Amino acid sequence: LSSLLLAALAIPLAARLLRREMPAGRGFLARRLPRFAIEDRLRTFLVRGNPMAWKEALLLDGSWSRSIQWGVGGLLLAGEAVFAILHAAGEWTRDRNQAWLLAGFTAVAALAAVQGASSAQGEKSGAPFEILRTTPLTAREMTRGKLLGLVAGTAPLLLVPSVHLVLSVVAGYLHPLSAALTGLLALFAVANAAVHGLAWGLVAGSATAALLGGASFVAFAHGSCAVLCPAAVAVFFIGAARRTAGSWEFLGLIVLPAILCGPPYYLLVTAPRELERGLTEGFQGFGILAMSLFVLFLLLLTALFIVYDARRMPVLLERELFRMTHGEDPGFDGPVRARARQMLEEARGKARAKEIRDEVRP
Repeated sequence: LSSLLLAALAIPLAARLLRREMPAGRGFLARRLPRFAIEDRLRTFLVRGNPMAWKEALLLDGSWSRSIQWGVGGLLLAGEAVFAILHAAGEWTRDRNQAWLLAGFTAVAALAAVQGASSAQGEKSGAPFEILRTTPLTAREMTRGKLLGLVAGTAPLLLVPSVHLVLSVVAGYLHPLSAALTGLLALFAVANAAVHGLAWGLVAGSATAALLGGASFVAFAHGSCAVLCPAAVAVFFIGAARRTAGSWEFLGLIVLPAILCGPPYYLLVTAPRELERGLTEGFQGFGILAMSLFVLFLLLLTALFIVYDARRMPVLLERELFRMTHGEDPGFDGPVRARARQMLEEARGKARAKEIRDEVRP
């Protein structure tokens, strides 16, 4: 009963907590709601003093994004209430438990992808990009900060399915080995979603294209369509990519990794379930070891996709900054990129020199 009441109050409480972010002096409740110290400390630990990470973790491109965060959190708590009721009635099964875990982690990963895409596109089309061109931060530091901040911003939501993972082990619905592999899946899924969403946002031509690109991660990585109809999905998103970026180079950076990561992710989702079935039905030690190694291999493959996108995000950011500064596209060729980076540094130096002259001018 207490869990049900907590879930019922989750969404109204989320709406009230959002009033905290309004300007000072608006509303009696907004001035008296306490901040969650554990959330602030977690984000402070994750951002490690990076100003881009701090901004990304706290703002996340506006209050609508915070509304979605609290809404997803309320739904996750409501699901935990259903779990408590069905578990007490003896109607909660292993299949339901696995499906709920995957749904919870997928919701957080999808949120990370969409927020990353909208945040990058919002800065690209607004004033923040103009400010970034005059800062001493490099493109790699900017993208690293945005990625850390995005993960830090969504990390509190991971606490709900993570606690459920522990409760599943205690209640006997999951084997500890299967729970550990599922937890690794969640971490890799959220990290990959954040990287993919940021990359989409940097190259998308509009906010709509950025949001659709971020949402495409869910279809590729967590939907059965990535396995059942890869040809149709590939043709559709290749066409969208050509209309958005106007170049086949875009495919090598964003679309092809998204298409290729679909089947491994689908197998990665099903492998822990098969491992759990083997543990409960009495597979021999060799079979359990083989399945564990298979899951770890898929995790390694997913990590390669994360590194692939993460290493190219600074290139995408440099390209956009150069395009905004000089009005031309440097492309992705190595020497041209080097020249673009040099010209961008010269433009930053001139901007900083102008600021110094303005400050000392009487």
